Amino acid sequence: MALFLIRRDLVVLAGTTFTSAALNLLQSVVVTRALGVENFGVVGLVASVCAVVLCFVDFRIYDVTAKLYLADSQGSPMERVNVLHIGAMIQFLVATLALLLSVALSNLVLPYVANTPIDEEALIALSLATACNYFCGYFTTVQRLSGRVIEMALYQLFATALGVSVLCTALAKQPGLDSYCAAIVLSSAASGLVNFLAYLRLFRISTTRFITLRTLAENYRRVFREHRVLLYSNLLGYLKLLSRAGDTLLVGALCNDYHTGLYKFGRSLTDSLSLIYEIAVKFYQPLFLKASAEGNAQKFKKFSRGLLQAAVFIGIAIIFGEVLFLKDFLKLFFAPGFGDSYSMVLVLSIPVIFSLGVNLWLWPLLLSCGKMRFYTLVSFSATLLFQYAIPALVQIFSERVDSLLFAFGYTLSFALTYILCLMWVKRQMPEYSPL
Repeated sequence: MALFLIRRDLVVLAGTTFTSAALNLLQSVVVTRALGVENFGVVGLVASVCAVVLCFVDFRIYDVTAKLYLADSQGSPMERVNVLHIGAMIQFLVATLALLLSVALSNLVLPYVANTPIDEEALIALSLATACNYFCGYFTTVQRLSGRVIEMALYQLFATALGVSVLCTALAKQPGLDSYCAAIVLSSAASGLVNFLAYLRLFRISTTRFITLRTLAENYRRVFREHRVLLYSNLLGYLKLLSRAGDTLLVGALCNDYHTGLYKFGRSLTDSLSLIYEIAVKFYQPLFLKASAEGNAQKFKKFSRGLLQAAVFIGIAIIFGEVLFLKDFLKLFFAPGFGDSYSMVLVLSIPVIFSLGVNLWLWPLLLSCGKMRFYTLVSFSATLLFQYAIPALVQIFSERVDSLLFAFGYTLSFALTYILCLMWVKRQMPEYSPL
């Protein structure tokens, strides 16, 4: 019976996640047609500035509040949920800071990189939409802790559908950048409101019950006692900036535009595999967090071992499928020249094994025990070595750098990080190790 429930939960979760992805794809098509290339480029520039700002100010408050919520399993539901409220308040403050910094930085940077002038109102609207999505994303993420997977999945699908409907309807009536700026704010607010109401519903939170100042102060102290977790989470945001944006800039600096395009295309195409990780993390992360918070090493080890085996099987199946069908897929759906990304996509697909098989249980374990220094140090070292230092050395001693080298660097940084972390867990906490 338990296995049946798990399968049903995962099937519903997978179905709603893929449907949401399809709706977002539809939204992208509508937006690109309504804006045109130049205006879409302007939106992309503002989004890039906002993404950089968020990488610096975000410290993943969800991770801390999830840890505290699950660790206090003996408390009353009302008392436990207070820490989630505190997380929401902190997320709001960070979102406000991000909004102000994004507007300020955009005003400084965009006049030098954008050929099309950007109205101040449009700039504020686009930054506001990003900040709104960031703030409301907290409610989307924290819903995992409710344990009500099917309800959560349906609420999130409805939120996505509503947001897409608002944006696409507005652009269908009046295409253009001004219409998009107004619509994206309304779309973000509408989907965010649904996720907020879902948060209240899933945790059965009464809107008539207020948090006292004493409770507020106590929970703030609980959150900021986890200052080391907050620090390392913030540092890992910089790592994301290095591995997700900085590497592409380095490819552009060391390679020609053709190879840069192949690398960016390969990264974009393999990013679609993150849907598998998204489904798994929504379902399994709370299980790992709960097992590690309770000190249930046997249960944790059982789940992590099964997940590691499943990840190897899924990864091999994906790569085998790409070997058989990827060349024809690239020829059929993409312009000539993109077929040269075949080897790139194969190499960049390998990290899904480590994301699913190791990261999915490793992060909850490190979060619960607070031992994040080794993981952070190894992640930074591997990224800087394989994605920056080695390509730079090849450029010095060779006349030509192939973008495939960067694909191998990205994959090797994943492999080294998680293999070393597996060995570290086996040595430091063997009762939790899946090996």
